[in-house]
Amino acid sequence: MAAKKKRVVKVDMSGVEVKRTVPEGQYRVSVSSIEQEFAEGDKSRPYLAWEFKILDGKNKGSTLYHNTSLQPQALWNLKGLLERLDVEVPDSAMDLDLDELVGQEIGVVVEHEEYNNRPRSRVVDFLALSEVDGDATEEKEENEVPSRDDIMILDEEELQAVVDEHGLDVDLDDHKGMKAKRTAVADALEAGAEEPEEEAPKGKKKPAEEPEEEPELVKSSEIDDMGTKELQALVEEHELDIELEGTTSAKRRAVRKALRAKELLDEEA
Repeated sequence: MAAKKKRVVKVDMSGVEVKRTVPEGQYRVSVSSIEQEFAEGDKSRPYLAWEFKILDGKNKGSTLYHNTSLQPQALWNLKGLLERLDVEVPDSAMDLDLDELVGQEIGVVVEHEEYNNRPRSRVVDFLALSEVDGDATEEKEENEVPSRDDIMILDEEELQAVVDEHGLDVDLDDHKGMKAKRTAVADALEAGAEEPEEEAPKGKKKPAEEPEEEPELVKSSEIDDMGTKELQALVEEHELDIELEGTTSAKRRAVRKALRAKELLDEEA
């Protein structure tokens, strides 16, 4: 019987970078690439495709992506980015030298969005370097327990780092397949986050706790119509630990995110 012929495909992985989802927060980045492209090959819909490299912290070297349309009605997005890069933008037509922008540093705000049922990093705002809260971002990365969504995109080496860092009683070799390994780590993290209920001294009954009144949820659709004063009133009413900064859209995102974290947001409304 003739030996079965091996199926071999030659693949060159030189310079191939795996896209990673970095934690939400602020990052100091540099512009690594800018290319002019066209939406779906349509020459009437040009845009600039930006790539940024994270310069500090655990995610140093990771790439972030952002597009800015060159359509007249959308140039406000590009203008805001250029101004954060200290580019003088005249109130008239201008020649933009893309090569001069490569290597420039800027601050970015990253949030997660769902894409194909997985979280993906998305640049939602830009900051001057002086506005980047680098120390706070680094402290958050070091101290914050990863969410289940964060865990479910890690590779085995990163999972083992989480197990070691948080002292989890998980042996990855006991679980077959990456999904099972990720689930085991996520379950162990959540179990460790649950504090044991305080026991009453012997001979004494623990006083019955009065049921807490359920707080009224804030409708997501109502936030879209709110201005800064109304958003600030929500922050104070629900004791949200945030500072309202940036554009009105950025403030709404911050309030919505903080309400969601406290389970006070009605997403369906």
